[in-house]
Amino acid sequence: MNLAGVGSCDYRLFDVLVWAHHVLTDRQGWLRLVGVGPAVRNALDEATTSECLLVYEAAEWTTDLAG
Repeated sequence: MNLAGVGSCDYRLFDVLVWAHHVLTDRQGWLRLVGVGPAVRNALDEATTSECLLVYEAAEWTTDLAG
């Protein structure tokens, strides 16, 4: 999921991301976050969601994941 346009977030975004992660992994899928800005990254770290969500720092990695 590309979060490049997200400048801030609250617990509702975390709830949706963690829910989506669980649904996708239960179905043998995955959720990867790209384009995460500093404010969102700090919020994810503080909420400890980064322990279950993979965050890719470089958006160009998405082409490797899709291929």
